[in-house]
Amino acid sequence: MSYKNRDWLYLKYVTEELSLGDIAAEIGVCPQTISYWLKKYGIPTRTVSEASWTPSFLKKARPRIDVSFRNRGWLFQKYIIEERSLAAISQECRVPLRTIAAWLKYFAIPIRDYSSSQQTENCRKIKSEKLSKERSARWNGGRKIACGGYILLARKDHPHADSCGYVMEHRLVMESLLGRYLNPSEVVHHIDGNVTNNSPENLMLFQSPRDHRIHHAGMLREGVIDVEIYLGE
Repeated sequence: MSYKNRDWLYLKYVTEELSLGDIAAEIGVCPQTISYWLKKYGIPTRTVSEASWTPSFLKKARPRIDVSFRNRGWLFQKYIIEERSLAAISQECRVPLRTIAAWLKYFAIPIRDYSSSQQTENCRKIKSEKLSKERSARWNGGRKIACGGYILLARKDHPHADSCGYVMEHRLVMESLLGRYLNPSEVVHHIDGNVTNNSPENLMLFQSPRDHRIHHAGMLREGVIDVEIYLGE
């Protein structure tokens, strides 16, 4: 099989920057199989953050652009009335900062200089929030443990982040394997029952909670897991 050839696997994963999911789909195997052979050949796998910047992931995950900035009234409201920064508006519209600057110039809306920008309410709010995080003893860089022992990572821009901007790490790992965002109905299962072990080879994807329950019921009948693990998962 081609994936058992180190040079071929290196070409696909490192040189062409394909995701584990893309490679697996190309040859008809599961992503965990590709992950196993990468590890066997000593080819380092990408972290969740690194995988999010590969061409294959960006191509699938690229969000739609909000063109509200082309309306003078909307742009004036955001930049002048609400005192939003260029960076904040560009992030909201998912366009480069220079695009917002160009439309401000087109609509003859004066752009603030650096000194004026530092005095806006929005800038002061950002500085205050940053200072609060640095002073907070509980802030640990955007990583925390949720109820049940699951690891959460801060990902405010993720489409399925919770109200506090966090996403479960095992779902992020699976997304990096597949090269796409997971559907809310899909369930990521921990093979060894340890919810803190989010290594790719320990994760299995189910299309629905029902499929996940069926899998657990089968393991219970066969005595593979006990009731405590079943209820804990």
